[in-house]
Amino acid sequence: MNKRQFVIIWGFLSDCISKITEHLSSLCLISIAAVLIAQVVLRYVFDAGIIFAEEFSKYAVIWVVMLTANVLVKNDELIKVDFMDSMFSARFIKYRNIICKIILFCMVIALIIEGWQQAINSWVSNSMMVTIGVTYFWAFVSMPACGVIILFQIITSLLPPSYQSESNYRSQERKN
Repeated sequence: MNKRQFVIIWGFLSDCISKITEHLSSLCLISIAAVLIAQVVLRYVFDAGIIFAEEFSKYAVIWVVMLTANVLVKNDELIKVDFMDSMFSARFIKYRNIICKIILFCMVIALIIEGWQQAINSWVSNSMMVTIGVTYFWAFVSMPACGVIILFQIITSLLPPSYQSESNYRSQERKN
């Protein structure tokens, strides 16, 4: 595989992962809204409710956040404090951004390790969500699973622009 093929495949994978996780998080958010709207209607109109609404929405929000995080990393849309950037040179800003991404990388590694330990512990202990009837493993596995995807997007953003996907490269060009 030559450099051009690698660039095409890497960029294609980055874009596909971003689109898929964006759609999954949208579907998850829609399901949360549907369950909570149904819960409110049932509670106030019929004086009944959905037993699993609170627990489902709580853990589904975790999945939404974790799935969406890689899209934010890919598009370089994480929260920043950049009001003082005009006071520093472009070279300083470039190195500061690289250091920040390395720190984020280390934090995500810690999230993956801790999330995996929590997921395995809940699987082994067979801790069940009371109203949904599944183990907490499915809530905790969001951290290592999505953490790996976030690491992929961080690595993509650290590569030189020729290795990044075309859409990510265009978004960085607009910012500069």
